[in-house]
Amino acid sequence: MRSILLTFLFCLSLSSIGFTDEEASNRTYVKSSEYGQFYVKSIPAESYGLAGKTLVYWVKDEQDQLLFTYDWYSPELYIYGFAPGSPVYVVKFGPWYRGHLANHNDLAVVFYKNDQLLKEYSTLDIVKDETNVSASVSHYTIFKKKIGFRRPWGNQIIFDVQILDDKILSFNADTGELISQEEEVLGKRFYDIQTKISQIKWQWYGQNKEMMENINDYNITEEDLKKIDPDNYPMPPEGYKIIPNKMWKMADIIKVEP
Repeated sequence: MRSILLTFLFCLSLSSIGFTDEEASNRTYVKSSEYGQFYVKSIPAESYGLAGKTLVYWVKDEQDQLLFTYDWYSPELYIYGFAPGSPVYVVKFGPWYRGHLANHNDLAVVFYKNDQLLKEYSTLDIVKDETNVSASVSHYTIFKKKIGFRRPWGNQIIFDVQILDDKILSFNADTGELISQEEEVLGKRFYDIQTKISQIKWQWYGQNKEMMENINDYNITEEDLKKIDPDNYPMPPEGYKIIPNKMWKMADIIKVEP
């Protein structure tokens, strides 16, 4: 009797494993941006796979406006749009991966800006080591968490994912390229410098607009701005130089050749 019961429980466990390893069929769904001003609607052409279409909409009072159409379906999408007229970012993830090892044929994640394809990554591109996966009977995953979009400074948009070894990967939404923590810190510092330079340029403009002809065409110098606010003129990172530029142009921060 006991052996029969053990056999029954073993068969039941195999059945349960097989059931939980089945792929869910595709379904039409929508996903909105953080503030609800934009959304994607993804429509499959088949029960499985990525055939289909995805529509990007801007929410309006009467009838929502179709912005872009992509000729694919995705089971998981993220969208970011801050305001009408600004870029709309879409991140597309691949399906549940068949097999047990990461490889270059399995689509992991793709980045779009408006209707432009920026960058796509395979599962092996993301994890580097083909065994850095979580595998079931016939499928595997590489992501522990899709963290999503964030806006760390200004108009800079970054998309984060966490892989199974707990490493956080950050992508520049404007390029689709990976961005390191050091690059992010430097980018934030550049933004703070440019903001401070713009504030001092406004002070300079207020003092000189009545006295200078063609002031908008004048290339403002570091010396000009240091005369206005010497204590708050920002220091560039080591190996870089600040070019204030004209009044209505953002300051450049250029790398100085050694």
